[in-house]
Amino acid sequence: MAARMSTATLGAVLAVGIALSGAIAAPAAAAPAPTAAGPVAAAKTAPSLTVTKKTTSTTTKPFPLTTTSRMPVLKGATAKNRALVTKNAKALLAAERSMVASWRESCGGSAPSSITVTNVSKAVYKKRYASVTMVFDSDAGCDGVTQQSARSFTLDLKTGKKVKLSKFMAPKAAATRAAIVTALHEQNPKCVDDQLTAYAGDPRSLPATPAGWTVSSKGVRVWFNRYEVAPGACGAVSALVPWRDVASSAQLKGKRTSRVYVSDLKKVGSIYTGSITVLSVQGKHVARLDGWLYSEAYCTLGVRTGKKVRGFLPGGGIRHNFTLAGTTKKPTLKLGKSWRLATSKELAAFKKGGVPVDAIKACA
Repeated sequence: MAARMSTATLGAVLAVGIALSGAIAAPAAAAPAPTAAGPVAAAKTAPSLTVTKKTTSTTTKPFPLTTTSRMPVLKGATAKNRALVTKNAKALLAAERSMVASWRESCGGSAPSSITVTNVSKAVYKKRYASVTMVFDSDAGCDGVTQQSARSFTLDLKTGKKVKLSKFMAPKAAATRAAIVTALHEQNPKCVDDQLTAYAGDPRSLPATPAGWTVSSKGVRVWFNRYEVAPGACGAVSALVPWRDVASSAQLKGKRTSRVYVSDLKKVGSIYTGSITVLSVQGKHVARLDGWLYSEAYCTLGVRTGKKVRGFLPGGGIRHNFTLAGTTKKPTLKLGKSWRLATSKELAAFKKGGVPVDAIKACA
């Protein structure tokens, strides 16, 4: 059993918070299968995104504002799709201007304001999904206070409609949140500390959804605004989560199955003592809880590809990969000779005593 990473009391104490502190990791999720490329098929070359040169403009009404921008441009696609990308990019810039106006009004600012597009993250995924994130550095003229934020859109070039993040990754799933926290820790070690967790409701919990995101052949790059996951000096922070570490919302659905394994189980009065491991699987979502009855335990969350699970501890951005036994439809764990499945009588006693028998639920 891997060393304990995040602890909590297993048993009746579970009633308080996430008593069991931890759940299983799931294997990496493959990139969602795209459908045929639509309007882009009419173009002679594969669609691609470029970025314009920097331009600066200044307006005086309703207040002094200097805008320095770089805009995404779609090439190798139909005129309609090119216009849609331009329209949506302008909408992001307009939304940032609106935010600056509201901010300026609330603070009573009088100094000149400014908006600068500092980064444009862009890609066309599978020749079909035009994905853009624009990162802004804005000053509303409020005593020198600035904000760095991200805004994004992803267009389906076949339908001309915007696509939600859930098509590519399930943003609110515990396994996804754990994967994002780990990526942020690994790729931003000087900014993201161990206090950032995937646990919902924790004082330093990852925001419910990223401020911006871009899909590419490498995975999903997620962006968070200044102060959301790191100190203000770090500005807007991003991390690339590879496809093998995530799954779409559709891939995490299905019948949920749980297996409860025990070792050295002994009954003391009305309760049991011993070691316990709970494995829960739903689609590609895998959760594993390892610990001791009415004592400490930890969770691993993740997604699976076949029998391989790429897992993460939700409390500190630590990886815990493992391999499932059994079959793809009926996954099991091979833990050693001293381990066995809990009996129905023991499971009833566990439930009565507050011991979780569903790792996905316990570790979410």
